[in-house]
Amino acid sequence: MLRLAPNKVAKVVAGIGLTLCALVVVWLLALRFLPWDILYTRQIKRGNELITGIESFKARHGRLPDPGNVDEVLKLGFELRTGYYPEYHVSGGNYELWYSMGFDGPTVKYWSASGQWYCELCR
Repeated sequence: MLRLAPNKVAKVVAGIGLTLCALVVVWLLALRFLPWDILYTRQIKRGNELITGIESFKARHGRLPDPGNVDEVLKLGFELRTGYYPEYHVSGGNYELWYSMGFDGPTVKYWSASGQWYCELCR
């Protein structure tokens, strides 16, 4: 069995603590300075899969899926939580998808009229 002197144990523990603190600082800096589209890649990728389904539905049926028809929307791959996840709204011939990140945002949105993802409240 390996035995270390008390002062060596203290040095090892201090080294581990400093390493963990450095990793936390690097992680926080990464979250602060990475572009929003990299931070939310998973949501955008999943949203793009839903967009493909919505567009195919529109091509087959000549209309957008009705947000009021739960079965229709769930078949596209949306989740039902306290509403659809991600949020899905139709306005005229266009639709919007969005993910709210926490209570006060930011919010990552897709608007079909522009065909672009954007982020509200992102730096």
